[in-house]
Amino acid sequence: MRQKTRALSESGSGTVLALGLMAMLVSLFAVLQLPVRDLVTQSRAQVAADQGAVSAADSLRGLTTGIPCQVAELVVAHNKFTIDSCRVVGNSVYVSVRINPFIVAEARAGI
Repeated sequence: MRQKTRALSESGSGTVLALGLMAMLVSLFAVLQLPVRDLVTQSRAQVAADQGAVSAADSLRGLTTGIPCQVAELVVAHNKFTIDSCRVVGNSVYVSVRINPFIVAEARAGI
């Protein structure tokens, strides 16, 4: 009967392979996390801008009290963002929320 002999160089290679795969997966997760976080932030900023514009338009039409851009600023601040700009043009309100140079959310509401 022949005994199987193992090469000494293969000892522990499974552990090294597993550690390498785990390091690769952690790196991939870290790289993919940044764009996903930006997409979520963009989405939240757009919701805040939309809500601010609609609230300001309601104020402009007299459905709620307050000055339109101040109302928009309060609503956007409630969503933990700050207004970059707010303009009233005719019967419409334009609200812009800027998080950084790459994430900007704009909304218009009115007639």
